[in-house]
Amino acid sequence: MSEAHDAEGKHEPAPGEIKLLKALFPRRRVVKLNDRLRADLLLKVRQMLEGLEEKELKVISLRYGIGGGYAFEPVEIGAVMHLTSDKVTRLKNSALSKLRRFEHGFESFLIS
Repeated sequence: MSEAHDAEGKHEPAPGEIKLLKALFPRRRVVKLNDRLRADLLLKVRQMLEGLEEKELKVISLRYGIGGGYAFEPVEIGAVMHLTSDKVTRLKNSALSKLRRFEHGFESFLIS
């Protein structure tokens, strides 16, 4: 999982974690994160991703830039994983569906 560092060297979620949260809950906004919330969010995202199957995890990581920073398009992911872009999209949608079940764990990071 990719982590950025602020001026004091503390860990904060990389843009990929924020992109994922926005994709999961598009009708909600992400709160401004202080140091404690950043650390909590990073831990929650890591825990939630552990519940995905290997291919789903790889697709989500590549699509949202988690663990590497760059967010790839489905056709690019397909080329890397030797899958069609339709299969990549189905895996992404399946993973997002599973991850949305964790919404209650993200209430402190979201604004209605």
